[in-house]
Amino acid sequence: MMGLREYLGILRKSLLLMGACVLLGAGLATAWTLTRTPTYDSESQVFVSTQGGGSLADLAQGSTFTQSRVATYTALVTTPTVTSAVIKSLNLNETSTSLPSSISASNPTNTNLIQITVTQKNPALAASIANALADRLTQTVQELETPVGDSSSPVKLTRVSTAQPSPRPSSPNVALNITFGILLGLITGLIIAFVRELVNTKVRTASDLEQVLSVPNLGLIPFRKDVQLQPLVVINSPTSTSAEAFRMLRTNLRFIEMGKNRCYVATSSLPTEGKSTTVVNLAIALAESGSKVVVVDADLRRPRVAEYLGIDGSVGLTDILVGGAHWKSTMVEWGNAGLHVLPSGPIPPNPSELLGSEEMTTLLAVLSSQFEIVLCDAPPLLPVTDSAILARATDGAILVVAGGRTSRGQVANAAASLTAAGANIAGTVLTMVRGSQSYGYAYEYADKQTGAA
Repeated sequence: MMGLREYLGILRKSLLLMGACVLLGAGLATAWTLTRTPTYDSESQVFVSTQGGGSLADLAQGSTFTQSRVATYTALVTTPTVTSAVIKSLNLNETSTSLPSSISASNPTNTNLIQITVTQKNPALAASIANALADRLTQTVQELETPVGDSSSPVKLTRVSTAQPSPRPSSPNVALNITFGILLGLITGLIIAFVRELVNTKVRTASDLEQVLSVPNLGLIPFRKDVQLQPLVVINSPTSTSAEAFRMLRTNLRFIEMGKNRCYVATSSLPTEGKSTTVVNLAIALAESGSKVVVVDADLRRPRVAEYLGIDGSVGLTDILVGGAHWKSTMVEWGNAGLHVLPSGPIPPNPSELLGSEEMTTLLAVLSSQFEIVLCDAPPLLPVTDSAILARATDGAILVVAGGRTSRGQVANAAASLTAAGANIAGTVLTMVRGSQSYGYAYEYADKQTGAA
């Protein structure tokens, strides 16, 4: 379940999307507004009163009578009796059925007023029609309320407010429409951002990994775009956030060791997730702190360790397993910190068989007795079975996962292959991490570079 930090992270990652949606919403609202023909409102008011005696009883009776009649008079405004006369008097190009659509008549609460509003494209015409409607309503009520044989009506209508041409259009409301477009764009952007998050199954955070695997996360390695050119981050950029992240990984790994000699296999779900880079930098960080470390390049399909460390990898692990060479004669000491490296040697036709052989198990046992930490770089789990087979002969597998690239299902499948082989998963390392979640984020001033480690 996501917390406030995760929600804020989604918003931060979706700022560009939401900004684009807001601009699109504002642009569409502006375009729609500009295509609308402006209309103008004009308003006139009629006051309804009764003619009667001056006593309090007469006044009260007259007021009650007037209020009961106002609603009826309001409804008369849009009837053909009134509108037809107005059309004729103003010579309008309208009919008694079309004109009412531009007329609104209402009775403000607790008043004896009838408010007549007319909407037209021509402000002067709107005012003329509003005034004509008020005058015609007065005459119509006079005619309807005058009793037969009498010369006057007990009800009197008086125009108290004369309609004037409006200087500003009532529609479209530019500010309101643009505001609505911005809000609609923002809401649309938020919906897209959260829906995209819900359907995205890629692992991007340590929390994502914890939801898939019940094993500790040992480290978060920041993204670096120059990793292919400079894979040895701990050496080439010792004060960078990535180098600090590898040192933190070293510290966390030691908590698992608890002072014992350990042998680990580093693998991943898919190729190019950064496992080889992780192995060599972790090994250098361990060696720099005084640990006696050996790196075994057990990726007998696409070995990278020798290439990254700049050593000859033509003789190595394969020669030991197939040709019976001694591990001491094939091992290379690298750097000033005393890091030892066992390259892959020639690529064999049967990597899985070699890595699952008795010779390999024996070799790992010998190396574990001679070194504090043995780190094996092995192929990805999903394409081949090499790593799962090899992991059985080690103390545990370190599963390297590329943030934003590997799906939760792929991680689960990789872990399942290790479990099925009887291997222990010591922990995970999340690589190519972007943003503030990576270790060393607070030290960004020390490294102005950005890119994959």
